[in-house]
Amino acid sequence: MEKDIGVWVNTAISTINLISLIVIFRSVKKLIEEKDQYYANWRDAEDECALLKRKIAIQKNKLEKMKGSLHGEN
Repeated sequence: MEKDIGVWVNTAISTINLISLIVIFRSVKKLIEEKDQYYANWRDAEDECALLKRKIAIQKNKLEKMKGSLHGEN
């Protein structure tokens, strides 16, 4: 009888440990996915920033040309 209880306790502990590992692995997987999404968003933001900087530079050059033409410069 004591052996049966011991086996049952060991089985219960093993089951709890297995469930805990599954929960931990799922949490780690979710964290990795969130990290990947964060870095993807970061790269998108950097690309958008670079694009806006290029657009600003183009507009600045256009304004400088317009300013020069107003003052009679070529």
